[in-house]
Amino acid sequence: FAGYGFNKSHAVAYAVNSYYCAWLMTYYEQEWVQAYLEASSSNPKKLAKALGEVKGLGYTIAPIDINHAGKAWSLVGEKTLMPSFVSCKGLGIAAVDEILENRPYSKIEDLLWNEDGSWKHSKFNKRALESLIKIRAFSSMDLVGKDKTFSSYKQMHSVIIENYDDLRHRLKRDPFKGMNSYREILLESPDMDEWHRKEIMDYENDLLGSINVEALVPAHVMEKLKERSVRALDEHDGLDLYWFMISSVMPKLTKNKKPYFLINAISASGKNHRMFCWGVPAGASIDPYTFCVAEVDKNDFGMSTKWHRIKTFDF
Repeated sequence: FAGYGFNKSHAVAYAVNSYYCAWLMTYYEQEWVQAYLEASSSNPKKLAKALGEVKGLGYTIAPIDINHAGKAWSLVGEKTLMPSFVSCKGLGIAAVDEILENRPYSKIEDLLWNEDGSWKHSKFNKRALESLIKIRAFSSMDLVGKDKTFSSYKQMHSVIIENYDDLRHRLKRDPFKGMNSYREILLESPDMDEWHRKEIMDYENDLLGSINVEALVPAHVMEKLKERSVRALDEHDGLDLYWFMISSVMPKLTKNKKPYFLINAISASGKNHRMFCWGVPAGASIDPYTFCVAEVDKNDFGMSTKWHRIKTFDF
């Protein structure tokens, strides 16, 4: 009590603030939610908690997109929210202002060059562009995928970032040298598989401070889980089936030398959950960054599941 005791004036102030907040959330829910997420963005733990609460209100979180994100959290669809550009490391206000001034972008030529072949941006620099590629922020441009400009974001990174200086090069006798170099490099670049799930999650965690697991899972998989009422592990409220992605696995032994796993799992909010997996057969293994559905229980020692109650997905 001595460490956290309220005197009467403190309690009254809290009560008044609580009433204001409840009124705003009731009558201005969208604005309240956006302000709440914006205020939590600089602290990964607070952001994970806020995302869990916001998703509990029925909102979904869309990945940052070059043509739709802004300087603050924004509503981009019916109960769909998008983080701000500045929540991504490597993008400063000056770079964001330049993006907002020059968009919309529809193709790489729009993104990188002016009509006369000169380089389009000065503040939106190599570091900022690389950050956006690593968090896959170009969905609206429809650049990446089978039979598209790039086979993967890994190839996009290889072509643009690894040849950045060559693409900016411009001569008086050849004002379109950079653009022509890009086309030659792209033609010579072999198709590349996408970054491994671990790399994508590491990029998101490093650049955004959180991981949007749902964005890594094919839409048809998430739809099937919803149809079957399989919820995210964040929503655990009793023995049931839940989905999650494993971030790390530590093989352990009980006092009786029986193997078990200590799993760190992340779900919709990006928050880490510790989970014991019992009944692991000798020699069994499960890779980090595996997507799973499991029957999960919880007691005073934490969450737990059993080896034979875990289903893994490979996509």
